[in-house]
Amino acid sequence: MTNDLAKRIIDLRESKNWTQTQLAKKMDLSKSIMSKIESGHRKITTDELKSLAEIFGVSTDYLLGIASSTTSSQTTSFDIHDLLESNAQDSLQ
Repeated sequence: MTNDLAKRIIDLRESKNWTQTQLAKKMDLSKSIMSKIESGHRKITTDELKSLAEIFGVSTDYLLGIASSTTSSQTTSFDIHDLLESNAQDSLQ
């Protein structure tokens, strides 16, 4: 089952016509780790989340599904650790 974070990463990667290998290289990760992130079998770290946001030019809120568009004028405060834990739990279901 693909969670929202994984789906957004895949959609953004595909919109750039990048392979998992290309994105993994930009993030200094292996293709195997990128595959596990996209399939929801591996938690993403805060640093990796920030890196993805920078690479794609989107907010972390967008990647996490808090914002529905890649550009958000609304600022909301969330505990990133709680969101990542929730994301990990969703991927296990």
